[in-house]
Amino acid sequence: MPESAFVGKILYLCANLEMINRMDYTKLPRYFVFKDRKDIDEYDVQTITPEYERLLKSIGEKPYDGFKTMDQQMFEAVESSAIVQLDGARKYVCDIFNTAHYITTLILMEQHPMLNFRTYLDKADEVGAEHGRKDPNHIPLQGMTMALVYNYLLTLNPRYLNMVDFAEKLENYFSSRFTPSDAISYSMGGKMEHSVAQAILAEQLFNKNLLTLEECQALAIKIKDFQPRPIGEVLQESNYEDIYWHLDYICECMQKLPSEKRIDTPELAAQVIWRTAHEALQGAMPDAAKDVRRMVSIALERLGLSGFPEELALELEGISLTEEEQAPESAENDPEREKEKTIQELQDRLKEAEEKVRELQQRLDSAENSAEEVEKWEQVAEREKKEKEDMIVELLLPIFFTIEKDVRDFLEEVKGLDDTQITALVRKWVKLRKISGQSKKRKLWSVLHAARLYHSTESNWNSQV
Repeated sequence: MPESAFVGKILYLCANLEMINRMDYTKLPRYFVFKDRKDIDEYDVQTITPEYERLLKSIGEKPYDGFKTMDQQMFEAVESSAIVQLDGARKYVCDIFNTAHYITTLILMEQHPMLNFRTYLDKADEVGAEHGRKDPNHIPLQGMTMALVYNYLLTLNPRYLNMVDFAEKLENYFSSRFTPSDAISYSMGGKMEHSVAQAILAEQLFNKNLLTLEECQALAIKIKDFQPRPIGEVLQESNYEDIYWHLDYICECMQKLPSEKRIDTPELAAQVIWRTAHEALQGAMPDAAKDVRRMVSIALERLGLSGFPEELALELEGISLTEEEQAPESAENDPEREKEKTIQELQDRLKEAEEKVRELQQRLDSAENSAEEVEKWEQVAEREKKEKEDMIVELLLPIFFTIEKDVRDFLEEVKGLDDTQITALVRKWVKLRKISGQSKKRKLWSVLHAARLYHSTESNWNSQV
């Protein structure tokens, strides 16, 4: 392939695959990142025999339309391997290509891909089986899958992955599962444990099918096959639970959209949430219905859409009415009063924790020169500080849509800020839909004030946020 075309690949990837990287993309549902093909022929793998290729060239025709593709090259490699001798080879081969494309896409999304090295291997180890399971032939299938991953990456030249280091770690991984004497015995047809023989075969499949950089540059590759799926396409296949648990990623993707699509996408998400929540509410027990209502409310508020369609609103309200009939509303079981009571109890606990920390610090300051005594009180004080921080997080979770990482990130940013800077930060986080607009005033102020992070009055807070 001409050098200019190869450089074009790199520039295209740099422009389209850079993500914000606030999260571990390997934790996303697979369909969020990659759409599996149902059959191997959905990839550009059609190949011809060497004899027919020579015949075409002899009459002046190109054997391929333009460059030979990477998928064609790797399909030929798979066809000439022991994998085609397995029962159900067609499904195995399709799953190898699907998983290799999926892993490659994940690696291109990450700014620190080597931190997930073990996870990539685990995903390749599930080829041919359902998520979390392993096929009887999983070991050699993993070897061939990672060979494809390596070749795709070598062609695409990822910005954040050292390919030499990546190849070395892969080779060490595959060769570490058997001894040199095992390899000699295997080559001579000696008897050995099935798992050892499978490990040797995996290592051979991996190393035998690695391409050089020059070979990769001579092959065409479809960049779009290694881009994360468009978020609109993902949402159409999603449900209220997946949307709720992965709001950070969805919001991240929406921020990268053109302005006109950025308006339409939350509406699409809302439609999916409403439809799938309606299905979940059919015959749901009261506790399950509460979870649905909570997830739907948080997801819609985070997306900037707090309303419900009339049908779903009545359905949710109907469940509430049923619960109220079972337990008549009173001052004691009023949900809002219960929340206020819980907040007050937690704030009281927080004050107690502060007193403990102060007391322990005094003991530490007055401790004798005994190193053991000083270390003892330091450990106790550190433990109390940790419990206090966890208590603050517990208080703030409902205000931050129950996303613990956001709470801890917020507390880290607040450190060292004055009151004016804190309220400015809150306004910013409300705009980013990380803080509930309904809870940004008294509830948030009361927690930060009790924790001695914000010192001004509540009226001052309300005027600022």
